[in-house]
Amino acid sequence: MKTTDSLVAPAPAPTITVLTPVYLDRPERWNYLTSTMESFYACCQYPGEIKHHLADDRSPFMVDQLDELCRTYRIRHLGRIDPTTRRGFFEVYQRLLASVQTEFFLYLEPDHYFYLAGDFLSPMVRLFQLVPELVGVYLRAPMTYDRFAIQGSGEEQRLLTFDRNLLYRHVIDEANTGWLGCGHQHEGFSLMPTLWRTQPLHDYFLRKGFWLDVANPYELEYYVDHDWFRNPRLMAYLNAQAFCYHIGQKGGMGGGHTHPRDVRYETIWSSKIL
Repeated sequence: MKTTDSLVAPAPAPTITVLTPVYLDRPERWNYLTSTMESFYACCQYPGEIKHHLADDRSPFMVDQLDELCRTYRIRHLGRIDPTTRRGFFEVYQRLLASVQTEFFLYLEPDHYFYLAGDFLSPMVRLFQLVPELVGVYLRAPMTYDRFAIQGSGEEQRLLTFDRNLLYRHVIDEANTGWLGCGHQHEGFSLMPTLWRTQPLHDYFLRKGFWLDVANPYELEYYVDHDWFRNPRLMAYLNAQAFCYHIGQKGGMGGGHTHPRDVRYETIWSSKIL
């Protein structure tokens, strides 16, 4: 039988693990969490298997509701951190990260709203395969209504980001482009929704004896981002788009935020820059 490229079956989509930490100390956090889950599973049309893991960071309320939510979305509950022995947020992050056995994982903070339906994960996986040194692909952009600025044209075209970082183009296919760069702050290490290559993060965070005394996600981001700035990792945006945005106004950590169905934000960040 003649074998041609058209007869070769495409490689199956790899399994992706989704990681979510939760801390339910007020009704708003529960509302953010349910909005995140509902919108993510409504918008994500990835054809491969998704395994979802969740860790409870000492929540004082809504334990039964959280168990029900995990059953609804087939989420593996990794357990609750004991508040009397908790050593900081890094304990939660390590527990989540250590549970990943897949090549890629998606870190999904529980206060983000997904609005752009489609299979956005497959082209991200393809970009990882095309660029072996790539570590992460963002699903979000900074909480701003200003798009990245285009500089140059043709093969020399670059994008200037909110953090004054220049990104270069790597074509994935006729419909998708990766914009890559090594940066700081929003273009560095982030706990906002990102698809990660697992091995580099295992190598960094799960080293024997490695520990970070950080109380909350902000402190973890701050420490790691500044450490990575000395030895930056290659990160990327897909099509210079944001597939979700931060809605955690009363989540307790501050930062830029908006509300679900923010039409202005969605209009700006849904369009592709190819």
